[in-house]
Amino acid sequence: MSKGEIIYLKHEEINLVKWDECITNASNGLIYGYSYYLNHMAKNWDGLVLNDYEAVMPLIWNKKMGIRYCYQPPFMQQAGWFGELTPALSRLLLERIVSFSKYGDWMFNYGNREVNGWKGSNVSTNYILNLDTDYESLRKNYKADLKKNLKIAAKNHLEYTSSSDIKNSIQSYREHYENRMPHVREEHYKRFARLCHNLQIADQCIIRVIEDEKAKTISSALLLKDSKRIYNLMNTNTEKGRNNSANHFLYDCIIQEFAGSKLIFDFEGSDIPGVKNFYENFGPINQPYFHWHYNNLPFPINLIKK
Repeated sequence: MSKGEIIYLKHEEINLVKWDECITNASNGLIYGYSYYLNHMAKNWDGLVLNDYEAVMPLIWNKKMGIRYCYQPPFMQQAGWFGELTPALSRLLLERIVSFSKYGDWMFNYGNREVNGWKGSNVSTNYILNLDTDYESLRKNYKADLKKNLKIAAKNHLEYTSSSDIKNSIQSYREHYENRMPHVREEHYKRFARLCHNLQIADQCIIRVIEDEKAKTISSALLLKDSKRIYNLMNTNTEKGRNNSANHFLYDCIIQEFAGSKLIFDFEGSDIPGVKNFYENFGPINQPYFHWHYNNLPFPINLIKK
């Protein structure tokens, strides 16, 4: 059991090398916790640190009407406490958070099960698929609906290929889904694009597409990668893609490409019924994470910010 004090550090006080080493070594370390991810996607972030970086947690914040609040930026599914979270640490962590900000909307990672006991918390679905075995073994867990759609795709002269066009992938995603995500603004897309360009240099941004018989992209996936996982950040499926089962074919090809890599494929969700059913077709397991919301703002401001 980890003992010690959880210390608050302003951003400029954080040793980013030790911070990133903690994320790498933590059993629940995720790409969203690295300083490079936070620096790109968060306007402001400070940190909570246990002892000499035994565990860390980013405090992502902004201000409105002079009041500091914490939030989860777009394209950052989970954050929270990276490292072991015991019941004792959980109580101390809760105290530290509410003393830092009177309002918060957080997504704690899958290793933070203690958070599920906090008032205002609930569980969110996230599917993962371990790619530590060969493709044929993984395919045995496919559901009948997926196998049926793969037979349809096989008849439609589709081609699986790679791309390096980050701008086009993001623009296509926006064209198809932007109206469903009004909270994601232009600034967020620009931040994410810069992050992807930086990660592409390090071979951590992967784009895979399905092209039709005229070499036109009808389905695409923008994926990020670290030493543990491949993250399904942006998936775009056109009308023709849906009619040709291109998305089923796309993810089957991705799984085939990375089978045996010992990485985890992180589908990044979902509790949306249609998306959830689609992911379940591939035989993943649910590794839930935890949404926690609290509002300790004074009256009447607490009525505005919910």
